[in-house]
Amino acid sequence: MFEPVATAFLSDLATPELKGVIFQLRYFSLNLGASIGPMLGLLLNTNGTSSSFLYAGLLYIIYFLVFFILMQKNYSQNLLTNNKRVSFKQSCSIISHDRKMLFLILTCILIIFCYNQITTTFSQIMHNEVKNGVEKYSFFLTANGILVLLIQGPLYKITRKIGLNKSLCLGSLLLTFGFLVLTFDLNSLYILILSILLITSGEVLVFPISNELIDTFAPSHMRGAYFGAAAFKNFGLVFGPIGGGFIFFNFGSHYLFIILAIISFIAPFVFFYGQREKVLEKIKI
Repeated sequence: MFEPVATAFLSDLATPELKGVIFQLRYFSLNLGASIGPMLGLLLNTNGTSSSFLYAGLLYIIYFLVFFILMQKNYSQNLLTNNKRVSFKQSCSIISHDRKMLFLILTCILIIFCYNQITTTFSQIMHNEVKNGVEKYSFFLTANGILVLLIQGPLYKITRKIGLNKSLCLGSLLLTFGFLVLTFDLNSLYILILSILLITSGEVLVFPISNELIDTFAPSHMRGAYFGAAAFKNFGLVFGPIGGGFIFFNFGSHYLFIILAIISFIAPFVFFYGQREKVLEKIKI
């Protein structure tokens, strides 16, 4: 529930020229938190204890209080009154009526399905097939988090020059090459480093850009509905571990990475096909 509401909220607050920056900062903040969280847990010596949940709960309470106070002081009531209430059924109708939105969601499902393997099936592959695989996998994830923070700024400048559609295509292409690199010797640290660079760059391009695209598709009074409908892209998270695990255990990691590369390559074609489609029916809210 939190993600679509928060994203729509940011979209409402941001001026048109700053929306790209806002979505990038949001993604930067998520990765910064993911990088700091484990280290903070080690510092507080909470790993493996229930006190970690207590600290997490306290942080959520503090966040709620700060957010509530700032919202009361700064959030314009016009934003509330200008947005109509939209039911879940009407949110679902967006997908069936707005073909551009439908194909963007399908594209995101494909990309998330592929990227999700990094945090699920890939850990099993590293453990089963690579010498010191657990340590190398930890290095992979750590490097991924650090790279996101380092390269997001330069890549954002590139997206402003080439546009949203081409940025999505470029990100998918980088993911494709990243998965193809993993078909080579996983015991090689150079292979892992190259794949990290490619996959992380693709990730940084695709995920913030997808939110920008949703914002461009959404009428001003229906942003919440559109971002709510966009939550269907998380089906990629649902089917990712199931599909990836099935391919890995039945055909091996080599074929898994080839299939992931093919899916990543196909994803932007699905998106561009949707851009050619006309809206079948005007959405009535």
